[in-house]
Amino acid sequence: MKKLEFFDCEASFGICGYKRENTPITKDEMLSKFDRYGIDSAVMRYEFAAYGITYDGNLELVDEISGDSRLYPMWHVMPHHTGEFPEPEELVALMKKHDVRIVTLQSEGWTVGEWTCGELFTALEKHKIPLLLPISRVGNSYAALYEILKNHRDLRVILTGISYTCMRDVYALLKIFPNLYICTSTYKGFEAIEDTVEHFGAERLIFGSGMPALSGAASVALITYSRISEDEKQMIASGNLKKLMSEVQF
Repeated sequence: MKKLEFFDCEASFGICGYKRENTPITKDEMLSKFDRYGIDSAVMRYEFAAYGITYDGNLELVDEISGDSRLYPMWHVMPHHTGEFPEPEELVALMKKHDVRIVTLQSEGWTVGEWTCGELFTALEKHKIPLLLPISRVGNSYAALYEILKNHRDLRVILTGISYTCMRDVYALLKIFPNLYICTSTYKGFEAIEDTVEHFGAERLIFGSGMPALSGAASVALITYSRISEDEKQMIASGNLKKLMSEVQF
């Protein structure tokens, strides 16, 4: 069996709130774990940007991973209304400058809704910038997620943090919204990978490890040993994320 190339859409480094003994914190510690688990490359988030000073943290991330061909930056984004974060088109210009092609939402202190994020989502939509969206960030509400997707039908959302108990909601959304993708980091229901590929195709799944909070080894094994074709495994492992990032329009 040929080794799969894994491109991780959900990994982070920096001081975090879930540190256990041997939890990787630094970039080099994360790279060592990637080597151990067979993860070839990753888009990386910076924990300081998630919970601290988001704008400065994003720029620090770019400096931290500069020159490492295996790592790509993922910025945390937030509404601009209070002035400490750029307006959406200014943000996109900064992303172009630093070649940032994927974002997630900053973690706390504001509500995710059309009145707070509508302009931001419109800019991401316009420029085809993928958004990694934890379902917890919309209060674990699939109704709230539906409203976002309905209002921004061209927004490319990679949904993460979901479990097998929510597959009825997820399948309904996958049918309606072709720009919705599922991150595999917590998508570990019985034959969830196989069944989703059968119903929607391998192009709707994107590999993520969830490291360091989750197990990179388990995430790799989930794809490696799934009962789908090798071509479908490779699409999930890296091909789909590469395609989305290549389609960003600055």
